[in-house]
Amino acid sequence: MPDAIFDVYRRMYAYDQRPLNAVVEATDSAGRDWVEQRITYDAGYGQERVLAYLLLPRTARPPCQTVVNFPGDSGLALRSSKPLPAYSFDFIVKSGRAVLFPVFKSMYERGDGLTSTYPTETNSYRNT
Repeated sequence: MPDAIFDVYRRMYAYDQRPLNAVVEATDSAGRDWVEQRITYDAGYGQERVLAYLLLPRTARPPCQTVVNFPGDSGLALRSSKPLPAYSFDFIVKSGRAVLFPVFKSMYERGDGLTSTYPTETNSYRNT
């Protein structure tokens, strides 16, 4: 597509860049292989706060490479991200990398009525 058309689409997804105002709300050091931090930060839209869990490996020195976990669509139906599905990324932490598990909009605790990954032709779906 021509650059001018691409730029129109790119601007549809632009957001105001502003500070994240990240806060570590809790730290759980009970795990054998990692320390879990519960973090919240300002979303890039509206006045929402995003919840995320950061798993920091005990065997690595910071800063660590970080893998961002994107959960499957089961997060649309479940209302809690806890317990974290550690079995799906424990091997990553054991390799010395950190894992960030964000609770994305419409998923888990941030459920908002979206229940399907099938797209609809609405602005609401596009913005989700």
